[in-house]
Amino acid sequence: SDALSSNASSAMDVDHEQNGTSTAAASSVVKSCKPYHIIKTGNALNGIAWSHDGTKMMISDRGNTITLVDGHKYTELKKHKAPSHNKIHSFIWSNDDKYILITTKDGMIQIFDSLHLQKVHELQLHSGHCVCIDIARNNKYIATGGTDGMVTVVDMATLIQMYGMSPFETSVNAVSFNFNSKLIASASDDRVVEISYID
Repeated sequence: SDALSSNASSAMDVDHEQNGTSTAAASSVVKSCKPYHIIKTGNALNGIAWSHDGTKMMISDRGNTITLVDGHKYTELKKHKAPSHNKIHSFIWSNDDKYILITTKDGMIQIFDSLHLQKVHELQLHSGHCVCIDIARNNKYIATGGTDGMVTVVDMATLIQMYGMSPFETSVNAVSFNFNSKLIASASDDRVVEISYID
């Protein structure tokens, strides 16, 4: 494993040097990008995501509000303001764009239909904040990570929790399924990434 760490470190050093050289060389030819459209909001923003089909956009702000925007006209379609005590951490579109899943301070994921932006379900998954979320490409699983050090995996069809893993002593800040939905990677303040089999 020492050899592996050494090789990985050397590869990263070489990559860093190459990237540094490449970036410096490219900086002289970078062109400015003019905004195509500007959407003005009332609060500072902390999240944004297009729907997979590009017809809608979801925006979240520090006022704990999520706003659904038309992806072509860039006009507001719907808006939902969460209670001030229940901070919105992150959100993700379902693979079919029918739902928006939101993680919250009280350890829940809340599921909204994307047409009317109305809450249709919620799940209590963490004893601390529910920080991050991902949906498997096969549309079978939802994974979340929280400040309680837990990674949870939920069955997408039944919304029943399948697995509850506690690999970390600190907050889980990111979760991600691999391309075939059989592995999940989770990262935390412990400075490690843990990869686990789902099936």
